Amino acid sequence: MAIERVLLVSHERIGDRMAGPGIRYYHLARELARRFRVTLMAPNDDVGTVEGVDVVAGQRASYGAVKALAAKHDAVVAQHFGVRTMRYLARAPIRVIYDLYVPFVSENLAYH
Repeated sequence: MAIERVLLVSHERIGDRMAGPGIRYYHLARELARRFRVTLMAPNDDVGTVEGVDVVAGQRASYGAVKALAAKHDAVVAQHFGVRTMRYLARAPIRVIYDLYVPFVSENLAYH
């Protein structure tokens, strides 16, 4: 299965004021757009434009939102999802890449 369409799901805002994960997904989207058709999903409304990238602004990574967008893509990249979303993606004919650059679960073990 060739990968042509990639969905990047940022759980952090993209735009003028970004934290580390937002910066990472902004640049990852730009770089991947050199070779693939990329959609960047961001939770904030004021994303603006990203050259060569389709932006879905103001959309949190809920089960329904991810399911609808993932169905239109060959691969999904994200740091994490809820269990229901991960279960759906594991069974779908979509490649899923979990970005463990900053592993959310292990980072937050002390809090749980």
